[in-house]
Amino acid sequence: MKISRDEVEKIAALAHLEYSPEQMEEFVPRFREILDHIARLEELDTQGIEPMYHGLPGEELSEDLREDETRPVLTREEALENAPEEVDGQFRVPRVIES
Repeated sequence: MKISRDEVEKIAALAHLEYSPEQMEEFVPRFREILDHIARLEELDTQGIEPMYHGLPGEELSEDLREDETRPVLTREEALENAPEEVDGQFRVPRVIES
């Protein structure tokens, strides 16, 4: 699959990622390899294959899970101790979306 350096730069900008020109030279071919691999995966016949949310059989996965247990948590005051700013017991953060 073809992808241009300009397209990769645009994607990086949308993701708020900054790359040096040297990093971009390395990254563009890798991006192409990833897209080529995805294109090959799309050619596979997946009819009749049960959807799954992980790559392990159910029995193997359940053996690795631990029991849920409660643990001590921070109080609101402890969580806010290192906050740069707080208002009414909540973190104050810079506005992200302008209205």
